[in-house]
Amino acid sequence: MNVQQFFPLTSLLRRGQAKSLVLVVCIYLAISAVVKIVDWLVGWLPLVGAILWALLWLVGLYCAVGIIVAVIVYFSGRQ
Repeated sequence: MNVQQFFPLTSLLRRGQAKSLVLVVCIYLAISAVVKIVDWLVGWLPLVGAILWALLWLVGLYCAVGIIVAVIVYFSGRQ
């Protein structure tokens, strides 16, 4: 199974270069931070906030799984 199809940031990983892993993790963390700010800004709206909360939760889950996949791909040596 090709994880790069679902997590394209793993293509930035280079074996033996910890900087590439740090970059990918920082990108995922930045996406999560932006999502949290958007949630804070419009989360107070009754209907929009509830719908947006579910979507933003999925984005946060995607970022968390993306970080885990990046670490596994980096340390397994598969590209």
